[in-house]
Amino acid sequence: MISESKRTLINSSGTMLSGEIASAGSNMDFTYKTEFSEIILIPESDRAKQWTLDNLRVKDWQTVLRGIRIDQEMIHDIADAVGACGLSIESD
Repeated sequence: MISESKRTLINSSGTMLSGEIASAGSNMDFTYKTEFSEIILIPESDRAKQWTLDNLRVKDWQTVLRGIRIDQEMIHDIADAVGACGLSIESD
C-alpha cells in the first residue's frame, strides 16, 4: 500500500528518490493519487499519454477526468515500466 503522507518519486532510470530532493523544478510525465482503494494515474506529458495508449489496456469504467483508475497493487509494476521507458512518475 502506498502512503498518502509520503511523496514517492521515480526518476527516468527507475530509481526511487525522496520527493523533496527530486521534485524541485522537475516536470513529471505521470502523477498519481490514492483515492480509497484505487490509484488514479494521470498522464501529464504527451509522451506519457502515448505510453498509456501503447502499454495499458484501459476500459471505459477506468477513465476518470484526465486519469485512469488502477488497483493499488499495480502502481509499482506500472512505475517500473514507466521508468524503464525513460519516463518519470510521482505521487500527488
